[in-house]
Amino acid sequence: MYKKILIVDDDPQNQRLVEYYLKDEGFELFMAGSARSALRYLNGQPFDLVLSDIQMPEMNGPELIDAMRARGVSTPVILLTAFNIEEARRKWQQATAFIQKPFEKQTLLDLLRHTLREN
Repeated sequence: MYKKILIVDDDPQNQRLVEYYLKDEGFELFMAGSARSALRYLNGQPFDLVLSDIQMPEMNGPELIDAMRARGVSTPVILLTAFNIEEARRKWQQATAFIQKPFEKQTLLDLLRHTLREN
């Protein structure tokens, strides 16, 4: 069975890169160009994991997590960050995990699989 992953990023180039890395890895992928779009997806169906950029206009990744939790959605969220990982962990503790940009395909796959196993 495919694991459903929602990818949230306002940059289409970043979306395409993540999709390229994951398309043949046994995941069912959904793309949202904003946090608000992601919330519409999450209202309509369950996901196994959300992979979201931190910096987005209107609503950032941590605000998306807060909105998800307020709606009772407990899906694990990995935040993509250009920040230092330790700084991001201290600042945005509501995330399940972080991955620092730029990242390699295997690093992303390892983190996704680990997070899906743990949650």
